[in-house]
Amino acid sequence: MDGRLPCARSVGEGIWSTHHNHQQRGRNISDEPAVANDHPLGATPWVRADYIRKFRTLTEGILAPQEIERFLDVAQRLPKLTAAELYQLEIALPAGTLKSNPRTGIFGFHK
Repeated sequence: MDGRLPCARSVGEGIWSTHHNHQQRGRNISDEPAVANDHPLGATPWVRADYIRKFRTLTEGILAPQEIERFLDVAQRLPKLTAAELYQLEIALPAGTLKSNPRTGIFGFHK
């Protein structure tokens, strides 16, 4: 054998292999892929419909259905938006959704 990994296989997001040569018999080697599977260069690249489905899933129950559709419509027209229209990419949350944090800073330290 020339030292290459002869039996690599994918396990979830990681890659593992057992190195079978006389110097390092049975040594496990692991690595992470350079990009996620859904990345354009990944094993199963996502298309626009996948990202839209994920956005809808993550915002369901948080944003009003009309706001989800409004945002998706604007986002899909992004290349055609003028500078004055970019504000339309802001998402409007229902009143009372955001809560105020009375603490100062992430650890609650006061000045």
